[in-house]
Amino acid sequence: MEIRRESVNTVRMSFRHLHTSSTPVSRKGRLVLGDFTAEVSSAPAELTVSFGDRKLLHMMPNPPSGKRGHPVRLSATDGHLSVPFEICEDEGIYGLGEFFGDINRNGQELTVNVKDSFALPNDESYIAYPFFWSTRGYGLFVDTSSAVRFDFGHNFKGAGEIVIEEEGADIYLFAGGPREIINGYWELTGRPAVPPLWSYGLWMSRCSYMSGKELLDIARKIRRRGLPCDVLHLDPEWLRRPVPYSVTEMLKEKGVDPASYCANYGVPGTLLDSLNADYPEEMKKMGYPGEGCTFEWNTRAFPDPEGMIRKLHGMSLRLSLWINPYIPRGSGAFEHLLENGMFVTDGQGVPIAEFDRITHDFGNVDFTNPAAREWYAEQVRKLCDLGVDVLKTDYGEGAPSSGRYAGLDGARAHNALPTLYNETVFNAVRERNGEGIVWGRSGGAGIHRFPVQWGGDPTSTERDMLAALRGALSYSLSGGVFMSFDIGGFAGSPSPELYTRWAEMGLLFSHARAHGTTPREPWHFGRKAESVFMMYDRLRYALIPYLYWQSVKSVAEGRPLVRALVFEFPDDVLARNIQDEYMLGDTLLIAPLARGTQRNVYLPQGTWTDFRTGSRMEGPALVEYTAPLEVMPVFVRDNSILIRSEAKAVSADEKLFAGMTLSVYGRCPLRSLDFGRYGSVVLRSKRGKMQASGTGTLSTSNIRIKSPLLFRDFSFP
Repeated sequence: MEIRRESVNTVRMSFRHLHTSSTPVSRKGRLVLGDFTAEVSSAPAELTVSFGDRKLLHMMPNPPSGKRGHPVRLSATDGHLSVPFEICEDEGIYGLGEFFGDINRNGQELTVNVKDSFALPNDESYIAYPFFWSTRGYGLFVDTSSAVRFDFGHNFKGAGEIVIEEEGADIYLFAGGPREIINGYWELTGRPAVPPLWSYGLWMSRCSYMSGKELLDIARKIRRRGLPCDVLHLDPEWLRRPVPYSVTEMLKEKGVDPASYCANYGVPGTLLDSLNADYPEEMKKMGYPGEGCTFEWNTRAFPDPEGMIRKLHGMSLRLSLWINPYIPRGSGAFEHLLENGMFVTDGQGVPIAEFDRITHDFGNVDFTNPAAREWYAEQVRKLCDLGVDVLKTDYGEGAPSSGRYAGLDGARAHNALPTLYNETVFNAVRERNGEGIVWGRSGGAGIHRFPVQWGGDPTSTERDMLAALRGALSYSLSGGVFMSFDIGGFAGSPSPELYTRWAEMGLLFSHARAHGTTPREPWHFGRKAESVFMMYDRLRYALIPYLYWQSVKSVAEGRPLVRALVFEFPDDVLARNIQDEYMLGDTLLIAPLARGTQRNVYLPQGTWTDFRTGSRMEGPALVEYTAPLEVMPVFVRDNSILIRSEAKAVSADEKLFAGMTLSVYGRCPLRSLDFGRYGSVVLRSKRGKMQASGTGTLSTSNIRIKSPLLFRDFSFP
């Protein structure tokens, strides 16, 4: 074991198995590293690390026996490293990525290993980080892309264990509060980019719009109804997708001509239904028609992609396209990638990909291979040159752990590949379009550098609405800054009430997208739902200057844009388990409802203004709040600033900055507001009155200061 100080509040602990048969020698030592003190002994191994006079971490020599029986000591043996550590029963522990269960990990056992988590189970994650932090003032990052199991007192209350599927690893220990810990983590894994301004507008989507005509009809309807919106998304139907290799082979074995059978089914979903009806047993072993990405347009349904995109841009709407890292047999690219060794293989040269099973129908692009990354990036550049604005980087969780890769072994590649995949697309989009962005689902450590991430495939239920929120808060507590989820749920048909409640929450979040297997446009859910959706959508657009300023500020300070209360109030014991409220930036506390018209809202220490009524309340307090369908509880924190755009825009561009109103609640805590590439707003006091002026792009903005704004001041027509 080697310990080194990396920065003022970070030490690195390196554990290695030396493959020696010599008899262990008992040693003890005390090491002072700045404010850190490490006390070490061996045979049995024990480590205590303190920061100043505060003990942060104790790796126990004799952990107690728990549900799994005999204790495991600090040890590096063939195949894995085991690190036991002490847990206080009342400490809050957060992180590990985007898990959908309780956000406080104390008492849980979870394995960090990316997986397709359909319907949001509590113990699986699209985004898996071997990183956590504690309200005791420390954080730990295991620097590996291998699977890691974290036991936070599940086996034995008060005793934790980290099990790494390697014989050694570097573990970084951070000291401080959540901001200091996240900053330390970002110093190692990278600081996130701020997404483009337009990305803060509404994304409207469906799985799937079936043709260019349908997409343009939706675009025109959105503009006719005055619905603020910036992005329309096409799911798989934009792609030409060949029938899977395994299906054609099966049909040949049955004496059926694949070409004539499949020619009758132009839509892959219809083809799949027919195959499942005609050959139910065989199809249990088959690949899925249409899963792969050919990068070839389905010209029957989308005969003029460039013209379609031009018409969308003419309506101030951008286009997002669905892609994935699996190239199907029968596409133009498959043989090229196979011949040039750009696929993950089974070790015998056969390309493999993993959905629910390993299948040879697709080749999984090997993003550990620089040549494969460049090929994939070039396909993205071509789409951008056509006018495409952003790519939805779906999947990525299926990199086979048993596969052969160019740059990593399979165990490490499984979690690393989705991050490399998103990085490849993000950089290609930035190269062509000036700013990087993806709409990404999965990743390992460092995926936060490439926003935006969304929370996979919830079902259209109250349960999954709350799970989607927990997953987003879990990711933000792990160092993710920008995130979203499918308003209305992905699978199923939400009731008008659930759709409305999900929209209220989703439209006051980091990013907002409505998406699902059935229509998600608000007019499908009745006049009341559409009216409420419109109300909160317009509120969102009026708040985009606030969201963008807070995004720049959050990245600079080491904070997520959406924050669970415990991140902002780590010393508040009552905040540690609250997972159905969140801060949106410094100013707004949001308390969504999944059903009904009443809920309890916890207000932490400080003075809070009800955004709806203007009444002021002192925290800490538990408030019983009545909220009819059109009302979601929102509170404004004292000594903070809210910004409203006066533009009443239907698209998010620089016009939102032309006229802005700054509202100060309580004392003004700042003298300058940084808007990144757009400049800044400088606040001055003149003759007892506050004045504001802009720099850079904002130098021409008309900025005024007004007494505290309330919901009604956003004047929805």
